[in-house]
This record gives sequence, C-alpha cells and structure tokens, in this order.
Amino acid sequence: MKNVSDKRMRRTKTLFHETLLALLQEKEFSSISISEIVRKADVNRSTFYFHYEKKEDLLEELVQTTLEKMIIAFRKPHISYQEMYITEISTIPLFEHFLENKVFYKTMLSNSVPIHLQDRMIEVMENHYQLIDFYIPQQRDDIDYQLFISYRVHGLIGFIINWIKNGFHYSVEFMSEQLVKIVTTNTQKLYIKN
Repeated sequence: MKNVSDKRMRRTKTLFHETLLALLQEKEFSSISISEIVRKADVNRSTFYFHYEKKEDLLEELVQTTLEKMIIAFRKPHISYQEMYITEISTIPLFEHFLENKVFYKTMLSNSVPIHLQDRMIEVMENHYQLIDFYIPQQRDDIDYQLFISYRVHGLIGFIINWIKNGFHYSVEFMSEQLVKIVTTNTQKLYIKN
C-alpha cells in the first residue's frame, strides 16, 4: 500500500511542478496565486496544502529537485571511477540534462522568478566539487585549492548559462567536447589588441 501512496505522491508533486512551470511561461511568479495553480492542475486546494504551506515552497522544491538531477547527470558517467584523466570525462549527460530541462532553466534564469538560479547552481556544484580531488602538480602548491574549485565551478556554470541564453545553439556533443578542450588548454601567454 505504501508504494501506491508514494507513487501517487510523486505524481502529484510532478503535476504541481509542471503546472507551476507552465504558469511561469505566462506570468511572473508574484502574480501567480495558489488558486490558479490548483485550477490549472485540476486538483483540490486541500491537495496543495497537504504538500505545501505556500507557493514559495513549491518553487523551492521544483528548483531543488532539478538541481539534484543536475548533479546526478554530472556524476552519471563517472560514478564507478576512482581516478581518471580530464580528457576521459564525458559531460554529455550533464548537457543532456540542461537540454531536457530547457524550459525550466530558461524560465528560472529570467527576471520573472524570485530566485537566483545561477547562484544556486554554483552553490550546488561547489558542494559537489568538494567530493573531487583535482591533481595539481607539486610545483603548483602555491595555488589555493578553494579558489581553484571556485574558478572551475564559475567557469562551468558560466559556460552552461551562455549556452542556455543563446538558445542551446550548439549540440550536446559539441558543448561536451568544447568543455574538455577549454579546461585542458594551458594559456601561458596572451597578446593585447590595440
């Protein structure tokens, strides 16, 4: 009986997530009422209040659930590895996650939602990066590891957000290849244009 109840609860929460996302395509979060959410979801108001106290709780759950899926996608190809070279990393599942959830990301990165998704993405990814030990040659022991992680995470999230804001112009495969090429490129010299 518990499995049936759990499935029903997951289905209801998914329905609420999809409903809120659909409403956010039409108007700003501040203009959306709980009445609109339950009407569009075709459920009773009591069903909403069984799961959430307020609409902000629903928004938070939607964001948290999607960011958890982002980390799962990031880890998916490497879950069984203990050690690997950066050139062996596949980020295809990560980019597939963003493409599969493009409505969510485009919506949440807009001004119509009162969350700072980019900051949340960085926070979640920085927490995940704490589980990774990057090999830094001993002759570079002057590099602060936390700043190194911060630089890597901000670069990754900026790279992904640029792709999102440009309408997912490039393919998942191209983005994955470019990411590996960019993080493994060592630029020791630059030329400043006049």
